[in-house]
Amino acid sequence: IDLDGATNGRVVATRIGEDAAGGALGNGGDGVSLHDGAVGNRVGGTGAGDAVVIRASGGAAVRVVDGAAGSHDNAFLSNVIQGNQAGIVLGGGATVVLAADALDADAGPNGLQNAPQIDSVLADGATMRIAGRLASEPAADYRIEFFDDPGTPAGQSGQGRTLLGALQVTTDADGLVVFTFDAAALAYGATVTATATRVGTGGRWLDTSPFAANAVVAAAPQPLGIPGTLTVEENSTAAI
Repeated sequence: IDLDGATNGRVVATRIGEDAAGGALGNGGDGVSLHDGAVGNRVGGTGAGDAVVIRASGGAAVRVVDGAAGSHDNAFLSNVIQGNQAGIVLGGGATVVLAADALDADAGPNGLQNAPQIDSVLADGATMRIAGRLASEPAADYRIEFFDDPGTPAGQSGQGRTLLGALQVTTDADGLVVFTFDAAALAYGATVTATATRVGTGGRWLDTSPFAANAVVAAAPQPLGIPGTLTVEENSTAAI
């Protein structure tokens, strides 16, 4: 899908690179390309059935490029993105750039929106806790979406196969926010990633980031159990 200079467009409830039976078809380029003044478009959404499946693209699943005019305020929400050459790419390069600048003040496609950072994913029984942070614009609202990311090496920006859930956060005056999110546990060794989408006036979805460098699901530390009892007389000491 080529959104050349498109404004306020919507792509929802469709399959790109996948047939009706769920088989991969793919293509030689990007799944969705937004460029040359593409502004205010949305791929997917938060409503039931809004998600777009993007599979087996020879380029990025979604790419935003400025071109002859700036491309910004494009949101990508709750989609199924897997098996593409890259996930969400802001710019014309072949790789995803994740370096977070202070106050997210740099300019470029989708404002070069900073991706979240996932610090840990710890599973305990049926639940896992995702802990991380976002460094972006000060005093701004963001929707953080969490996904499983099978097939991508740990620590790399990958893709999002299944939406695990979402959380809205607000950055402080320094553009920082620390967050935790609880989701149904994945198997140990699975990988989790996330995106950040800026929320504008009236809840309007604006710029979405690339996928974060993923983190591996590990076992949560357990309390140290010491069986038995220990009796210590007054004015005496004991070592455990």
